[in-house]
Amino acid sequence: MESTSKSRYIKLALKLLESYRGRDNIIRISSYVTMLLSSFGKQGGPMNVHFGVITQQLNLCRTILRLFDDLPMLAATATYGFGKHEKVLGVGLLKAFENLAYQIFFPVEHVAWLAHAKVLKGYNEGKWMAGCIALWAVALTLAITRNIISLRAMRKTTQEVQKQITIEGGFEDSSLEVKSTSLTKSVQELKLNEYNMRLDLLKNIADLCNAVNWLPPGFLWSGKIPTSITAMCGILSSYLGIYQTATKMVSDKKTV
Repeated sequence: MESTSKSRYIKLALKLLESYRGRDNIIRISSYVTMLLSSFGKQGGPMNVHFGVITQQLNLCRTILRLFDDLPMLAATATYGFGKHEKVLGVGLLKAFENLAYQIFFPVEHVAWLAHAKVLKGYNEGKWMAGCIALWAVALTLAITRNIISLRAMRKTTQEVQKQITIEGGFEDSSLEVKSTSLTKSVQELKLNEYNMRLDLLKNIADLCNAVNWLPPGFLWSGKIPTSITAMCGILSSYLGIYQTATKMVSDKKTV
């Protein structure tokens, strides 16, 4: 039984590495772990420098991989549109603007990368990178707002369904019992969706802490969070990203 469980986890780990999203999150968490290790070393010391270099290279790896994200993002943005299918008021519009922020983010980051590589001369890498981070912060703020609105709507729906179960539970009718069982399953699904939305909210908050910290000095808490805390926020966010991707893979396998 234990060997079967281990085999399942190994297969899931391999699937994560084979998928773009899974591999990106694994590279991401690795970069934050090396950033944390770098922060433990003395400034300018071997540990600080060596792990710092590894962090930079892992981040550069992700930047290069994102050179090919424009078209998939454009397809996702076009497919989603203004989210008219969303049941909760405002969620669709927030998601649409979030998609737009990410859509602009990619070409801006490409220019920053080209400036960093000295391919584009006369372009200020720092300003373009600040633009990237600002767009990321805007997208995260929109996502957090969307998460909060969705959570409130989910909680309200769950309470209404639970109230309906309580009312119908008092009647001795087989048809009502069947309906009550169906409603109980709906509540379980709603609670699972709410749990996943909470994880997404926590992930976005952790990322926003870092995004604002990396903005030019003078804006909110920019430049005030220590490297070790920044790394831990990144590790938390990346772990949640890996967990969400793995959970979706398992869920998709069950539905096939």
